[in-house]
Amino acid sequence: LHRYIELTQNLTISTISTVIKKTSNMTNPQIERVLESADNLMANNPVIFQYEKLSELEKKSGFNKVYFVGAFAVVILSAVFLVGGAKLVTDLISFLYPAYASLKALDTDGEAVHDPQWTTYWIVFTFISIIEPVLSWIVPFYYVIKVAFFGWMCHPKFQGASFIHTHAIDPLVMRHLKSSAKEEVIAKKAE
Repeated sequence: LHRYIELTQNLTISTISTVIKKTSNMTNPQIERVLESADNLMANNPVIFQYEKLSELEKKSGFNKVYFVGAFAVVILSAVFLVGGAKLVTDLISFLYPAYASLKALDTDGEAVHDPQWTTYWIVFTFISIIEPVLSWIVPFYYVIKVAFFGWMCHPKFQGASFIHTHAIDPLVMRHLKSSAKEEVIAKKAE
């Protein structure tokens, strides 16, 4: 009986391994392009991604090194989720790329740049962060909606923060700020 169980387990493991290896060779051309792009990114940053070690692992296992990086990212995100919950994960997603993009926008060779995209993003991010305890209690699936909303706001294709600036902040808030700024200038001239 023990020999039968051992043979069954070995057969199951070898069958699964064979199926995975056969199906990993049958991929969609779009997936191949994504894998190639990710591999190029890792090759351009060999120290960060430990490219040589991943290449050795790829040779030993037969699986693309991008899969290992993806699995590692899933494990890290799962650990972050277990430690800090959905709020920490959504805060990181809502913060990391926008912070990077904002820093890139500031790097303008000494020229003053008015960028309503990132200014508005951070205003809305702060506002949502302040009212989040109430929203997370009232709105069902709040954290999923939050990630989708902030993704829409910061995605280069949609530039939702610029849309919010043009359609909400500018007409509702800026006209009051502009009129109070004019009053301050007039008051200073009168002195």
